[in-house]
Amino acid sequence: MNKKIIITANNYDNAINILNTNSKYLKAIIVGYEKFSDCINSKLSIKEINNLILIAHKQGVEIYMLIDSFIYEDQINELEQLIKATAEIKIDGIIFNDFAINQICYENKIDIKLIYNPKTLVTNYGQFDFYLKNNINSVVLPNELLLNEILEMGDNCQINNKKIEIIKQVSGYSMIMFSRWDLIKNFCEKEQINYHDLKDKKLWIKENSREFPSIILENEYGTHIFSGFCISCLKFINRFIEHNINVFLIDSFLKNDQWTLDTLNLYTKLLDNLENVNLINDLIKNEITINLPDQTSISFLGNKSDLLYLPKEKNNE
Repeated sequence: MNKKIIITANNYDNAINILNTNSKYLKAIIVGYEKFSDCINSKLSIKEINNLILIAHKQGVEIYMLIDSFIYEDQINELEQLIKATAEIKIDGIIFNDFAINQICYENKIDIKLIYNPKTLVTNYGQFDFYLKNNINSVVLPNELLLNEILEMGDNCQINNKKIEIIKQVSGYSMIMFSRWDLIKNFCEKEQINYHDLKDKKLWIKENSREFPSIILENEYGTHIFSGFCISCLKFINRFIEHNINVFLIDSFLKNDQWTLDTLNLYTKLLDNLENVNLINDLIKNEITINLPDQTSISFLGNKSDLLYLPKEKNNE
């Protein structure tokens, strides 16, 4: 089974540097657009995306665009024009969470690979038939699924002689929740804090009942909360591949350029040496170092003790 990596770029130059790693597993680079892209560091112009496509295609690498903002009625026409423009420059795929994108492609007979990533909604293989019937041939799994649930979905990815591509995020932060409310702004107003000092910054929030903090960020789209740790799937890659899951997502949101290159090289080395247990253990240690000062966790893929967000024990309060 062909093993593939897709990765989000932080900016145009970072995307070029990702290409220059010459990772043989690099399938696609994900970029954002100036508008309609939320949780991604790179927000490029159509001209920049077009230039990137021309360079990437020479190396056999695809370019995907992330459209993950909530779409409002008065934005439909502008969104339609964007999708038509991406079709003209031969974008390879759109990662989306709003079915307006799918509907626009259907109505305009635009043939672009559609990758559905609603963060938390792809929860069982019973949904796959609906996706395939609506021209969605690829989905990104939620990070809240247990290992056995993920493997079960991989075992049932073929529906009526059609196979849906399953993508699993293997590194980076995990989305916990999103609100369209400006929660940080409201807090600043209540506490008489200068809001402009905090907007668009990576802040930390911790419940009194829990020991581990989360990341909170507010931007033009609303308020986001992410895991305070980076997920790590190094030790599970073999299991995923055995169960028909072979496309691995490295999400660099809120990370720097060097992190993207180091993490891509790490997972490239892993895929080259899947049978070398000792090397895999060394790579796990390397990933912990790469993610510092953030903690690394297998999260829901392990035991109850691996869940960092469990409430404090009463005797520790």
